[in-house]
Amino acid sequence: RVRALSLITVADSHPLIVPRVRNYVGKQFGLDDEGKMAWVRHWFSAGLDAYESHLSRDKATGTYCHGDRPTMADLCLVSHAMGFRVFKGTLDKHPTVAAI
Repeated sequence: RVRALSLITVADSHPLIVPRVRNYVGKQFGLDDEGKMAWVRHWFSAGLDAYESHLSRDKATGTYCHGDRPTMADLCLVSHAMGFRVFKGTLDKHPTVAAI
């Protein structure tokens, strides 16, 4: 479970928002800075939706992603949530994520 939660950021979201990919998408599709920001927010948000779905329904969720001690999943989640905020996203739609 911890590995699966971690992979939401590590494999599904983060690879799509790194500068190399953002710059390629911008150049390939003629996106300006705001277009690239929308791309990033979309993928961050999709990842947070996945976290919220898993964390809010699973009884193994505690104070942290898995129980009451931080795990690798928490490191990934915090990085993901803070990255989303850097790109002007909010956690309003992700109350479980925000609580963790």
